[in-house]
Amino acid sequence: MPNMCPACLDSDSIVYSSKPTDFEEYATNYSQFQLNRCRTCSCIFLNPPPTIADTSNFYPSDYMSLKKSPLLFKAMFAIWIQVLAKKTVSNLGTNTRLLDYGCGEGQFMDQLKKAGATSICGFEPMRGGDNSRDIYTEISQLPLGFFDVIFMRDVLEHLTDVDQTMTTLRSLLRPGGKVLIETPNAAHFSVSIFKDLWGGIHFPYHTVIFSPTSIQMSYSRWGFNRVHIIPNFFPGMWAMSFQNLIKLKHRQRGRMALYPFILLISAPFWLLDYFWAKMTHSHSSHIKCELLVD
Repeated sequence: MPNMCPACLDSDSIVYSSKPTDFEEYATNYSQFQLNRCRTCSCIFLNPPPTIADTSNFYPSDYMSLKKSPLLFKAMFAIWIQVLAKKTVSNLGTNTRLLDYGCGEGQFMDQLKKAGATSICGFEPMRGGDNSRDIYTEISQLPLGFFDVIFMRDVLEHLTDVDQTMTTLRSLLRPGGKVLIETPNAAHFSVSIFKDLWGGIHFPYHTVIFSPTSIQMSYSRWGFNRVHIIPNFFPGMWAMSFQNLIKLKHRQRGRMALYPFILLISAPFWLLDYFWAKMTHSHSSHIKCELLVD
């Protein structure tokens, strides 16, 4: 239904942007979509709601691929993902049954295995499966009631069928399991500063951008018993926002060659954002959500 928020299901929304820009691929054939903002939960979403057929046309074959990224960024990303994987395995243990939902090219999975994880598989419908690496393309290939932890790292905001996907993921969890979500925060103050240039907009690929309130109003509908939301240490929101600002005059597909330096230059913003949110028990520009099953 047009204007209905896919998070809280309220129909009270306003136009956030009538003509958003694709700063990733500069495609111009999505003029039928605008961005709305829910007055109730601050969720930002594509309107009219895109179908799976619509979104399948959004993505080029090398969407956000490291293969087309600057070499320095590849090195920085490799270190980042290695540290993250080691911390994850240290916190969860080596025998925890893990699913990386929306695993992309599988880098996080590979690093988790190197860090000692013994039971992990991935799901990625966009790039094709790889049985040798336990990466699947059909949700029916995954066992019900099996996983302890399901990762959704920057995936929630890409969904067209949020309720169906989240209830399905709930069915894949064992009792006591959880879904770990990392996603942009649509209610963060930086949204008002950057507006259409805010990194979390990422039009048209981000179909629904949640806020903490959006998550709070949705999790029980998906079948979860509890939710825990904390700030997430993620430099990308600020760096992508500044990159979009530069791209207004210097169009470049994908990440700019300058992107690693933009990450470093924007460090005071994303560091202050994260640590201030931690100290004040508020929410940063990127949030981490635990959806738990009793």
